[in-house]
Amino acid sequence: MATTWSPDARQALRRALVAAGNDGGYWAGRRYLFDAILADPGNRAHALLSRCRVDPSMVRTATRADENVSAEDQPRLPVVESLQTFGVVPARNATRPSRLLARILTAGASRLADADPVLYVMEMEAIRQAVRLGNSRVTTAHLVLATLVLHEELVTAGPWEPETVGALGSAGAILAARGVTSFSVGRHLATLSSFGDAAPKQRHRAWRTNPKHPKWTVAAAQAAEATRNASPQGQEDVSAGTARLFVSALADADDDAVRMLHRLSIDPAAVVKEAERLIAPQ
Repeated sequence: MATTWSPDARQALRRALVAAGNDGGYWAGRRYLFDAILADPGNRAHALLSRCRVDPSMVRTATRADENVSAEDQPRLPVVESLQTFGVVPARNATRPSRLLARILTAGASRLADADPVLYVMEMEAIRQAVRLGNSRVTTAHLVLATLVLHEELVTAGPWEPETVGALGSAGAILAARGVTSFSVGRHLATLSSFGDAAPKQRHRAWRTNPKHPKWTVAAAQAAEATRNASPQGQEDVSAGTARLFVSALADADDDAVRMLHRLSIDPAAVVKEAERLIAPQ
């Protein structure tokens, strides 16, 4: 028998989301959820506290007044955190790396992946999404999903000054403006069981054939390499954000990324044309 949510739990989740939205928040963390659970005097949580001789209203008041709870409620943003480590995105906490350390990490990542940190992080995120979704291959669709995740995380962690993040999330924003979310893309990818041929081994690209990771398809590897080669010395122009990777991933009309957009009722040619306008001329 499948596990399901009780009516009280579903109501609490809905209440937490509404409250967070009314406050202009992008997520409903522990404070909102805790407050929503205790807002209904007829549910089991309320009754449990009463049996323990704890006043639920006093607990709600204390939680609302605790600023530390709100600060700790922000969801983990692995893509943004990685870019903050490399100094690409400004960090907003005391644990941010020094400029010297950021330069060292950036140089190391660039030599390791033969690319700038943005492309390297996007490739790692594509792998992470394939693992999360239970896919046996990293495809061009996962590369597109990575750009969308970056956009959503930047929105969640924002607002940003335009000059601080530039066009990093530009490609994902193109899809987001059409109602596409990482959830809708992930839901599509989670149903797939047939993928293209695996890419062969390649020097300095060990993560694509690592037996601990899903292997990359030939098309996905070609898209990443096309992005590397799009700028002088194989370095992606960071000012173009993720637009080059986005365009490269959608270059093959018969591959997974294009098929995914068709399934989501998105015109691939239209989004590619919009992304191409974001790429600075050589």
